[in-house]
Amino acid sequence: MSSSASKVGNSIKVTSRQAKQKIDRSKLIDNWQGELNSFGLSNAYLEEHRNSSMQVHPTPEVDDLFALLTDKEAVFRKQDVFRVIATQLQWLSLSANHIKGIARTIFADDEIVKLGIDEKNNEIFTTLQMLRIEKELFEYASSLSNKSVYRLNKDSVNIAISSLEKNCGYQLSLEQKSALFSVCSGGDFSIVNGSAGSGKSSMMAALYSAYTDNGYSVIGAAIAKKAADNLTEESNIPSFTVAKLITDSQKGRNPFPNFDVLVIDEAGQLGTKQLHELLRQANEYSVKIILVGEDKQLDAIEHGGCMRFLSQKLGCSRIEKIQRQRDPDSRTVVAQLRDGQANQAMKTFKKKGLLHFEESSDDTKYLMVDTWNKYRICNPHKESILLAQRWKDVNQLSDRMRSVLQAEGSVSKEEVELDCIVSKHHCK
Repeated sequence: MSSSASKVGNSIKVTSRQAKQKIDRSKLIDNWQGELNSFGLSNAYLEEHRNSSMQVHPTPEVDDLFALLTDKEAVFRKQDVFRVIATQLQWLSLSANHIKGIARTIFADDEIVKLGIDEKNNEIFTTLQMLRIEKELFEYASSLSNKSVYRLNKDSVNIAISSLEKNCGYQLSLEQKSALFSVCSGGDFSIVNGSAGSGKSSMMAALYSAYTDNGYSVIGAAIAKKAADNLTEESNIPSFTVAKLITDSQKGRNPFPNFDVLVIDEAGQLGTKQLHELLRQANEYSVKIILVGEDKQLDAIEHGGCMRFLSQKLGCSRIEKIQRQRDPDSRTVVAQLRDGQANQAMKTFKKKGLLHFEESSDDTKYLMVDTWNKYRICNPHKESILLAQRWKDVNQLSDRMRSVLQAEGSVSKEEVELDCIVSKHHCK
């Protein structure tokens, strides 16, 4: 949303703004302290309770700090080291020099591995443990890839394709069929890379039918609960979160009881440690692993690059042609966004009349509400949504939309105030 400031407006603000008055800071602090005292929050009271409630936490060892550094990323920067130290030891009220000393200890440790400079000119590091995990991960994937316990014959796959096409009323593309044959007739570790909207869900639905019709049991998994639910809904594969499977493993339970094939959707977001554990368990319990996603997708929540690396080393199937969008321009935009060509995609949107810019924030909000109102009237059976970055803007848009609905009688003018929390935001 654009700023409401213009050159004229800026000039008016500068020339009409009252000069700041000199503030007596000592008097201001005394006033604040007086207000605190009136509530019983004197210095003596606060000091007494601060000391009595202070908990002494054990000081983390260097290995603990390394574990924290690689908990969310496979690699880390110098500034990440300082951040972790300051966060974990904040209860000690350490000085900057003390934190620097601990950082020097970490950088001098034999466990740390310097990787060089990233694209933003930051020094990046990893640990020997992470390198060992990545090496084992590749060995587990290679071991599964060389097995073919769950290989299906061509006829079984064709029957599943024909059944899906008959029930859904559309034909799978040659890319979708090729990927399906590759996965079902290959080893016990396979990767399918596909662009958003390319038809991966339809391919996975056929995959599920092919295996279950031949007596095998299939489950799905994804990082996000919503993605796991979508996999169940769109491809008929009973699905769980990756976290649930990992938790079962950590508690000594078989994460794949009575299951033969695990399909991991949006696998481009899978972390190194997570994939390492799932592959280790798959080797132990003889389960086929199929990674489905996009290696151009956003980096993993934990450690990015696993899927891309394994695709390069062990091979993969690709589904590139966009199936979800029928309009050629829409397919072009999806491909542009996928390939990082955001400027070109925005130009295409604007050319099609799907992207608008206004001179001010108020003008933008007016256009949003007006466009929403016209769309809902012309499309009563469809849904629409308005989005804004700041809660202030969200509240203003909501008020304006409510006024429109109240004016037409769809919403009562009687105000009922409720306390609620939306994404940690307290509102009424």
